[in-house]
Amino acid sequence: MVIEDDIFCDLQIRKTPRLAALDQLNRVIYARSFSKTLSGSLRVGFLAARQPIVDELADVKMLTSITSSQFVERMLYTLLVDGHYRKFLTRLQKGLEETRLKVADAFERIGMQLFVEPEAGMFLWARFPNVGDALTLTKGATDNGIMLAPGVVFRPHLQPSPWMRFNVTTCDNPRVMRWLERVASEPSQAEPRQAVQSARRSFPNDRSD
Repeated sequence: MVIEDDIFCDLQIRKTPRLAALDQLNRVIYARSFSKTLSGSLRVGFLAARQPIVDELADVKMLTSITSSQFVERMLYTLLVDGHYRKFLTRLQKGLEETRLKVADAFERIGMQLFVEPEAGMFLWARFPNVGDALTLTKGATDNGIMLAPGVVFRPHLQPSPWMRFNVTTCDNPRVMRWLERVASEPSQAEPRQAVQSARRSFPNDRSD
């Protein structure tokens, strides 16, 4: 589906300083989806580019994957042009900002160090000062029903990292915070090097984000 009015530019390009805005879509193709804001099960995304490029990509799409759900596309189109999506995003961003600030304050209160406090987004990078390799915490977290994202899995050669990436929407949970407080109160989190290396090998070497 091609949105032929200025709703895309108003919602996506004008508010975010991206290459697509700087280039005015002359050479840059801007692609995005609604998975993070609405639902991953919708399986609908969009792109913006110069009309000749859009026409060619539309032909490729028809040849390779036929088409996506017309019902879902029309539903999303209605949400966009009627302003419902804009209002929903405003509420979502406000709630996310409140949660991010709350979690950041809680991390600092229990003695965790923030890499930086972002102005937007749903992720925080933080570490425990007494932990040299965040991978050592993953087993204990899993045993408590908590999944961690240690920094090692975001590094191209799986180098040890004390940092962890937290999704603030899942950290605003008393059970998670209790576990983090317990870890922060322990004097040391050193584990045998062999166990750490064994756990590290469980991650693929070509992982990238």
